[in-house]
Amino acid sequence: MCTLHSYRTTLGFWAGHRNSKIRVILARVWENDTELDISNNRINRASGHLVYQKRFYRSKFCICPGGSQVNSARIADSIHYGCIPVILSNYYDLPFNDILDWRKFSVILKETDVYQLKQILKNISEAEFVALHKNLVKLEVTSGVTTGSETLSMEFASNQIRRIPYDLTIHHTVHNPRHCMASKSLITALFVVFTILSSMMSVNLAARLLLQTRPPNLPAIPTNLPKPAG
Repeated sequence: MCTLHSYRTTLGFWAGHRNSKIRVILARVWENDTELDISNNRINRASGHLVYQKRFYRSKFCICPGGSQVNSARIADSIHYGCIPVILSNYYDLPFNDILDWRKFSVILKETDVYQLKQILKNISEAEFVALHKNLVKLEVTSGVTTGSETLSMEFASNQIRRIPYDLTIHHTVHNPRHCMASKSLITALFVVFTILSSMMSVNLAARLLLQTRPPNLPAIPTNLPKPAG
């Protein structure tokens, strides 16, 4: 029986230029490791696309360290090929992080974790990997993220992010019961305010309609009536 691990024999994969400090450290520490496929050379897509593609397909995790660009095509490639993205950056502003819960289909690490990278990945259980991979495939299928995208944000925008499954969004995850109660209280308060405003608008609209539909032979309604004697 073929499992998710049967053809993904490489623990982690990264190939690229050393154009940032974290990439320099990543290559220096792990480029000679036998379980991590770390290369200090970017694969030319024009001449070796299948080589690049196969290295994604045979890897369980694809390392995505911060580089010279805000968005990296490597994240889109990882999602497209079903390789769990490992975000290795302290300041990476993940695309649509206010909507997507990236921890459900990727591994997010700090740059200081690079020295324990292999052990961190090996500590991820089979069940955890299967769950991450299942969500990643679900994301790829519904969003249609394609390989070679230089900006993942454009990919999501062009493929309608509203198609993303609800269980992959941050709104589906309750991190703290108190936050949940606070959210319910806020929603209740907003509902009350909305109801009051709607009632006020309804009364105002009814009064305007009444004035507009009064018979033409009636005198105009005075607006400055004298105050009753006290």
